[in-house]
Amino acid sequence: MVKKLVLKIAGILIIVALINVPIRYLFYNKQLPYYWGNHFTLIKRNYLVDHKANFNTLFLGSSKTHYQVEPVLFDSLVNSSSPDTNKIHSYNFGIDGMMPPESFYLYKSILENDSLKFKTVILELNFLQTGETKNMFTWRGYYWLHRDTYQDYMSSMLESQYPLIQKAWNFSLVNTMAVEKVYNMGMFNELVEFHREQFMDDTGKEATNHGFLALPRHKEFSPVERQKVIDVRKASLDATNNYDAWAAGKLNENFNDCVKDVIDISRKRGIRLIFLLPAEWNSYQYKEIFPILKTIPDHDKIVMYQYDEKFKPLFEFENMFDNSHVNGYGARIYTGYVAEAFEKIR
Repeated sequence: MVKKLVLKIAGILIIVALINVPIRYLFYNKQLPYYWGNHFTLIKRNYLVDHKANFNTLFLGSSKTHYQVEPVLFDSLVNSSSPDTNKIHSYNFGIDGMMPPESFYLYKSILENDSLKFKTVILELNFLQTGETKNMFTWRGYYWLHRDTYQDYMSSMLESQYPLIQKAWNFSLVNTMAVEKVYNMGMFNELVEFHREQFMDDTGKEATNHGFLALPRHKEFSPVERQKVIDVRKASLDATNNYDAWAAGKLNENFNDCVKDVIDISRKRGIRLIFLLPAEWNSYQYKEIFPILKTIPDHDKIVMYQYDEKFKPLFEFENMFDNSHVNGYGARIYTGYVAEAFEKIR
């Protein structure tokens, strides 16, 4: 009896999936464009397309790019000693929570679907994103999940040295979101929301400010928040002191292939691709990234993770919004460091 019930349920699920897959390919994929990950990917992409002649440099990454790289300041710093023919005009395409393979997918989609051309792209280098429950049953949770990106994520996470519990959490969430995509869960609501956003055409101050948003200053940190900042400092200090040893560790070949792929795509389009490594939360993230970072030539990377005399201001409470981001004042310091590093490898 139980066996028959299980088979019956399995049969129903298979039938429903077979119905939903063509619906997604023939309808939803045509109605929902690649850039409808959330409100910010929509407005930033639309603004870029509408003003593509104004920008030749793109910053792309997570909230650590979104809130920490101020393009107007960056441009003024690097252009002060440049001839008029070599001026940088940059845009911040940082999106909260956007890490590989989502960031790689969006980068390639921008180039392939909108024919946007950039002289330089500064791409945030992170390891795989951690799934968030708040994105379940939303287009943001799975819009980037295709056969190739799903395979890239699973193989890279399986090969990683992440703690077992972290792997299990990521596997469960990503597979859940993959199932959601198969069954078109939440897609109708996303379609309604997308057309509502298009109709409102709310570009917003952020998009017009070269994609940058400064976080508030003078925040009071609770004891728990202060400890989180201290933990980030410790992870950065450990990374600073152990770079050589961790960089000599096991290379995640699958994820390294993903990095090589975006390098090849950039090269074919004549784009100077520079990787930007910000401070991370945990030591195990550095251990995963450092062997990959080592394969990237010095003239193609900017590193900002070090907890040393130079970068200590980025870890001071007065310059931080939380344990992961600097505030508006800290963003000016951070942008200055990025500009200085860029000038050395330009």
